[in-house]
Amino acid sequence: MSGAPPADIEITPDLVRQLLLEQHPHLADLPLTEVGSGWDNVMFRLGDHLAVRIPRRTYFAHSIAIEQEFLPKLKLFLPTPTATNIGKPSDFFPYPWSVVPWLPGENADLAPPISAESETLTQFLKSLHQPASENAPYNPYRGCNLDFREQMLKEGNFDINPFLSEHNQAQWQQALSATPQPAQNRPWVHGDLHPQNILTQNNKFSAIIDWGDLTSGDPAVDAAAFYMLFLDPMAINQYSTDPDLIARSRGWAILFAVMILSKDPEQTSRHAQTSLQILKTLNKAPLLS
Repeated sequence: MSGAPPADIEITPDLVRQLLLEQHPHLADLPLTEVGSGWDNVMFRLGDHLAVRIPRRTYFAHSIAIEQEFLPKLKLFLPTPTATNIGKPSDFFPYPWSVVPWLPGENADLAPPISAESETLTQFLKSLHQPASENAPYNPYRGCNLDFREQMLKEGNFDINPFLSEHNQAQWQQALSATPQPAQNRPWVHGDLHPQNILTQNNKFSAIIDWGDLTSGDPAVDAAAFYMLFLDPMAINQYSTDPDLIARSRGWAILFAVMILSKDPEQTSRHAQTSLQILKTLNKAPLLS
C-alpha cells in the first residue's frame, strides 16, 4: 500500500466481528482474516465464500454506499462484488460497509491476462458502457473530460512532460485535441479500472472489483485499461476504432501513469511498474492520423 494515506479509523478484526454480531449475527462465527488494505478500504475474508469490505477513511466512505445502491442494477459480463449483506453505520462505527462474495483470483498486474483476453475485456466494457441513469453518482475526477484534468495540472503547476517521451507527449496532445464524449451521452464507467482492480484465474479475467468510483462519463477512462493490461498497443481496436476515443483512452492511460510516477519517484510500487509498462506500450503505438 505504498503511498497510501493514514487511516481515519483503525479497522481491526474485533471491530468487524462486533459489527457482524450487531447486524448480521448469523455470519459472526465464521473465520475472519484480513487479506488486504488499500487507500480507502480494508478487506477481510469471511469464511470460505464471503468477504467484508469496510472503509478506513471518511472522505471515501460514500464509495461503499455507491456500490451498495448501483452495482446490483448493472448486468455485466464478468462477476462483481455485489453486496450480499448491507452493513450500516453503527454507534461505534460511522460508515456503511458490506458483506460481499469472495471472488477468487489474482490481481491482473501479478497474473497478467493472455492476449486473447482483450476480447473478454471488450465484452465486459460493452456490457458496462450502457446509458447511465439520471441519478448516477457524480464523480468530478473520473466522469470529467480530459481537458478538465489538464486544467487541474496547470493550476497545480504540474508539468507532465518530464515523465514522457516525445512520442508520449505527442499522444497527450492528441488526446487533448480529440473530440470529447458528448455531454448528453455519458454511459456508466467503472472509473478506476487498473490491473489491481481486475482479477484473473489461469491468466483469464475472473472478476472486476472496487466499484467505489462508479459514475457516468467518458468510456475512454475505462478503455485506457487496454494499455495497462496488454503489451499490444492495438488491442484496444477490438473495443473501438474511433480515433477520438482511442486518443482519449491514451490520454487517460498517460495521466494514470504520470500521476503514479510523480508520487513514487523510486518506482518501487506495483502501480509504478504498471505505469512504466503503460508508457512503453504507448511508445509502440503510432500517432493517430
